Amino acid sequence: MNENIIDQKELFTAYKETRDPLLKEKIIRRYAPLVKFVAMRLAMNLPPSVDVNDLISYGIFGLLDAIEKFSLEFNVKFETYAKKRIRGSILDAIRKLDWAPRLVRSRTRQLEKTITALEMKLGRPPKEEEIAKEMGIAVEEFQEYVNDTRKSLILSLEEFSYEGDGESQSNSDRLKFFVDSQNAGPEEEAFRRDIKRLILAELEKLTPQEKLVVSLYYFKELTLKEIAKIMNLSEGRISQMHTQAILKLRSRLTGNKKDLLEG
Repeated sequence: MNENIIDQKELFTAYKETRDPLLKEKIIRRYAPLVKFVAMRLAMNLPPSVDVNDLISYGIFGLLDAIEKFSLEFNVKFETYAKKRIRGSILDAIRKLDWAPRLVRSRTRQLEKTITALEMKLGRPPKEEEIAKEMGIAVEEFQEYVNDTRKSLILSLEEFSYEGDGESQSNSDRLKFFVDSQNAGPEEEAFRRDIKRLILAELEKLTPQEKLVVSLYYFKELTLKEIAKIMNLSEGRISQMHTQAILKLRSRLTGNKKDLLEG
């Protein structure tokens, strides 16, 4: 049977019933491009020294894991489920490599703390000049910090939505978007709704340009290059706005998520 005319339900039902390796191979071939897509998007936020082919290799393990654990009862497309697994597999591998220099990680923490403190003090998102002044550095140096920090912001918003399990799950409190709705308890459902509302609320606090960048990148899944064309700005400037937006969101969401978990 031609794999191009087998729909998702038929293909996975047949594989789950027979465990036929030929059917598994068909599934892998069909969804292999998804691994490259996820790996390429992650590579844009990584230093040039990271080989995208390595990311694809890590992602293949996520695809294999997704194939084995996917169930039609999840009521989601396999592509949606697999993206999370593939991304999670790549992120887990990157964490183990611990490639981010200590100085970059230190600067990231410093930037997040400064942004959080200024927002509490000013009652609004701080401007670049205000952040730089608070840190005692020039705006140009602040922008260099932001560019370097971009390399360590691998998790970004996905940190709050990636579903891991077993040994690959480094934070047991990660939000699980893909659970069997019949088995999800009321507390888990309520927590999931609270996190989604929290993310949407915090997005509204970004500057209009930052919000547009985040929306186009995460929800429309455009590349930074594509966003740069739409906004008529350089790709470097879009990258910088993306990093600043994620720094703001991470600093807010981390604290607010902790409150939800302890509440």
